[in-house]
Amino acid sequence: AGITIDIEERHQDIYAVVDTPLMQQVLLNLVHNAVEVSPSGSKVTIEVGRDSEGRPEITVSDHGCGMTEEVMAEIFEPFFTTKAVGEGTGLGLSIAEGIVRQHDGEIQVDSRPGKGTRMRVLLPASNLDLSGKLTD
Repeated sequence: AGITIDIEERHQDIYAVVDTPLMQQVLLNLVHNAVEVSPSGSKVTIEVGRDSEGRPEITVSDHGCGMTEEVMAEIFEPFFTTKAVGEGTGLGLSIAEGIVRQHDGEIQVDSRPGKGTRMRVLLPASNLDLSGKLTD
């Protein structure tokens, strides 16, 4: 069986001003990595909500092999990869982190070997709604 992708919205009315194609690239990279490491029949979860400070948050979680502290310390470095030669460039997470930083956001990583990985994209909150009007 394949991988199930589950999307959960935890809050309504979450606004962030982003460059849509760039943020799509971030999410594509995170989801692609999560699917690649997930065992057949497992689930990748995408959650959209707010963190405890009210910032827009997008979380991608998997039940893959997880990462050691040493690997987590390097994952945003250009050309770093744990994949076999010829299977990856090691640029996906580096590019994703750069895009998120350009949006004044951050990516947080929580992972343990054998327990999977949780990647959190945190963005600055906006007081604009989808029509471009200011909200309270």
